[in-house]
Amino acid sequence: RGAPLASYSIDRRSLFNASQGLRSDTVESLVCFWCSRRFPYRRTATANEISWHNPAMTVRSSDDTGAVEYDFLGVPREDVANIFGMDSYLDKYGQCDPEGPDLRQRQEEFQDFQLDVPFTSGTVKVLCCPEDRECPDAACKGRNSCCPRCKIPVCVECDRAKIDREGKYKMPPCALVNDLMIFYAPRELYTKNVTILEMICASPCLTSMICFSLEKKYRGQRAFDENVHMNRHRMGARGNATSFPLPWQSLLQQLQGDEPDLPHTGAA
Repeated sequence: RGAPLASYSIDRRSLFNASQGLRSDTVESLVCFWCSRRFPYRRTATANEISWHNPAMTVRSSDDTGAVEYDFLGVPREDVANIFGMDSYLDKYGQCDPEGPDLRQRQEEFQDFQLDVPFTSGTVKVLCCPEDRECPDAACKGRNSCCPRCKIPVCVECDRAKIDREGKYKMPPCALVNDLMIFYAPRELYTKNVTILEMICASPCLTSMICFSLEKKYRGQRAFDENVHMNRHRMGARGNATSFPLPWQSLLQQLQGDEPDLPHTGAA
């Protein structure tokens, strides 16, 4: 009695309506500074899930010499270092196993997820996502540090969660410093056009989920043959996604020993 819920005609109408609604330059998508999640933002709206903040909002203290200490996004320097500081994050999660990898030796992984916050009593390097930081000073935008003129987007959830009912500062649950850093995907996924099935075979964690393609019988392709993160068609899924972590250290030791009886080349 009508077009299926997944059809090209509905897709075209939806895309047309979306393009009409997003033409105005008052609509944008901002990345939260603390949790790196993306939220829609409308400049003309009275309430948004994310909003712009000035980093130095209030004066925290002033000593006899006249030196003034500002806070950062409403948090004093000591709490910024203890909650959001890079050193604090590495102390907690940098090396979970004494024989495992040490993130302190892989500082290049954090190049895009850190920012120097200057205080009167010293600079604090915080773990964050400074992608959407804006500043009218062109020189400041090119530096890996902020100034009082910068504007930083922070989502409402992270902004409210940083202070508890007793007025004490705490870590927002969704913040990157809460062991939620996933970093970038390996470049080999894209440079070698890895398929989903190939990535599953090489992954130390096997995720099981019941999936089906809504257009399989029309396009004659298998979903597992698609490139990773590059599906060109609508996909559907049902059930629960369950991950089984594999003993990757033991597997690596086995692979480094005698040559395993595995296919290496060709269709095999």
